[in-house]
Amino acid sequence: MKKFDAIVVGSGYGGAVSAFRLAQAGLNVAVLETGYEHKAPNMPRGEASEWNPEAGRFGPHTVQHLSETVTAWRDTAVGGGSIVNAAVMIRKDDFENWPGCIIRSALDPYYDLAERMLGAASIAPPARQATA
Repeated sequence: MKKFDAIVVGSGYGGAVSAFRLAQAGLNVAVLETGYEHKAPNMPRGEASEWNPEAGRFGPHTVQHLSETVTAWRDTAVGGGSIVNAAVMIRKDDFENWPGCIIRSALDPYYDLAERMLGAASIAPPARQATA
């Protein structure tokens, strides 16, 4: 049986970075994930995007009603919360009401690093269909 120095539960934003950093430090790391791998632009849409094994649907999204006023939209897929965000990476421009003196130019090197590490790439918007 293979032995691991660290086991990370979940492959979302936190889990992915944690696993990567632990592996960089030389540890033998396992990442446990419930869901499947879904890749953009072929992400399931509509009802097919729901994680509901009882109904035979294994899409990435789970909607959980926690109370009358709180509904959580979470993910069950490789990539975790990044898939909830439609696998989209957008650079934030408005830092009004943020603590300290956080400005966009201070974060740009980290956006650059994240984009390189994640292989982020721009995609062209779908062509608009002419309407009659």
